[in-house]
Amino acid sequence: MERILFQAPSKHTTYERIFGKQPIPRIKLAPNEHILLVQRQHWLLLLERMFFPCIALFLIVFLFNYLFSQNILGMIPYFTVIQFYVFLLSLAIAVLLEIYIFMDWYYAFYVITTKCLLHMHFFRIGGYYFDEVFLDQISQQEISRTSSNIIYDLLDIYDVAIYFSHIERPEPFVFHAPSNSAAIEDILEELTVEKINRGRR
Repeated sequence: MERILFQAPSKHTTYERIFGKQPIPRIKLAPNEHILLVQRQHWLLLLERMFFPCIALFLIVFLFNYLFSQNILGMIPYFTVIQFYVFLLSLAIAVLLEIYIFMDWYYAFYVITTKCLLHMHFFRIGGYYFDEVFLDQISQQEISRTSSNIIYDLLDIYDVAIYFSHIERPEPFVFHAPSNSAAIEDILEELTVEKINRGRR
């Protein structure tokens, strides 16, 4: 089955959810397939990634000011002008990097439908990524929820990993620090129970 991003609306096959005022991608659905959940990664991961460019900019400015105050570079002609342009260049690079990090985060989604799990990343500059697992064609073995560090554990930010039969899919499908890991785990457990009940009929 083909998944198409930003497809024109078609009756009963296309779903669009509004995330604030911004639409998330439209996904072509199979008959009787419904989207149960759409999430991005937690916003704290975005802040964590944006933190390092700010620190790098601060260190560059601090280094130049320190060297100037120690008269190490103060003897260079037009050093103040050079210092100003270096600051502007560093600021521009930092801003562009922050925008790139934000867009890379903004255009990545985890989607759970009644029939599959999806991880979509479609930021054009960062490259396209698409991972899909059809729940009816693969045997789910285990669901685990773990945090990558103590701070995330205190803030209830967890990775949710779904393990399958090793023959069918050796690697797990992982929701890396989604915005609501508890909701993902609950939906996956409900889907598992529904699948077991269908198998008993």
